[in-house]
Amino acid sequence: MKYFAIAVFIVLIGAVIGTWSNASSTLPAEQLAMKVKAASADLDIAKSQEQSIPLSPVEEEVEDSAFKSAPKEAESILISQKQALQIIDDNLYNAINNQVVDVTAERELLDYLRKTNNEQVYLFIMEKLESTNKGNKSDDRLIEYALSLLAAVDSPRASELFFNVVRQDDWSGSNAIYSVRSSISRLARNNNNNYNSLIQQTFTQVNDENPFLNELAVAIAEDAEIEQVDYLISYVDSPLKNKSAVINQAMHSINKESLVPHITTYISDSSSSSVQNVALNTLANMGQYEAASALIAWSSTQRIEAKKQVESLFTIALARSPSTQRAIEKEILFYEFTSEELKQTIINLSSFFK
Repeated sequence: MKYFAIAVFIVLIGAVIGTWSNASSTLPAEQLAMKVKAASADLDIAKSQEQSIPLSPVEEEVEDSAFKSAPKEAESILISQKQALQIIDDNLYNAINNQVVDVTAERELLDYLRKTNNEQVYLFIMEKLESTNKGNKSDDRLIEYALSLLAAVDSPRASELFFNVVRQDDWSGSNAIYSVRSSISRLARNNNNNYNSLIQQTFTQVNDENPFLNELAVAIAEDAEIEQVDYLISYVDSPLKNKSAVINQAMHSINKESLVPHITTYISDSSSSSVQNVALNTLANMGQYEAASALIAWSSTQRIEAKKQVESLFTIALARSPSTQRAIEKEILFYEFTSEELKQTIINLSSFFK
């Protein structure tokens, strides 16, 4: 319809111009101006008709096709395998020589690996890592960059390769340790792909001198379910002293209130004293209402000799969260304590933290 309006306009103007040229010698300027004004009015009528008459299906299709063919913003184009390998080679070279890496190219590489999981590219990275000597400054920089790259990809395959390197034994004297620790923690925090079993398997396989024991144990504890609680508890009395020590500390990172009933099963006489203590400290550090309730129930069965431990547990719990204080206020009066002195100790601590 818009082409029809244009055609009408051309015809009208042509007619005016023709009349003008023929009559310009005889018509006054005022009459000519009136003819031009009349032609403009006719054009306005044509335009209004165009707006009021709906497009036919064919015309709509043409309009829609023209709209769809309009240029769009350029979409990002995935790089090739050859380009990916070149980016890795260039950025590793820069990392080794303590130079700035190409961040833009790195983003393209990460996008490529997340979308393709190209095994040839991963193999190239692993070959570079296998050729390094930990403790050598240049090689440590290569290890730092390559492992941080795998961690940033954050896919199951990249993470599997990452933890394969973490499992290695020869980390003594390497400056890459600090960067790798950070990468483990970042992978655990961004655990969208559920790496629990992979991290757990890594902790099992590494030796007792591995420098990443703490980060692995904390990663397991922070995302723990019942299976992970049992796994961690199994190391409490382990002859592997370093693993046992980091597990005892990592248990403090468990904070899911739904795990309280299961953790409580470990504070019975059927557990060793060390396991009971770890379970009690885990409950205290949770700072949850249900955890505090479990501590009150346990305290009610203890003799006065446990006063120092009870004080310590409730001091931790009260400092962690106001939920502990609410639990004491609502529940402690319903328990009959073996030692009234322990009961009063808990009440006094609660009053102190108000």
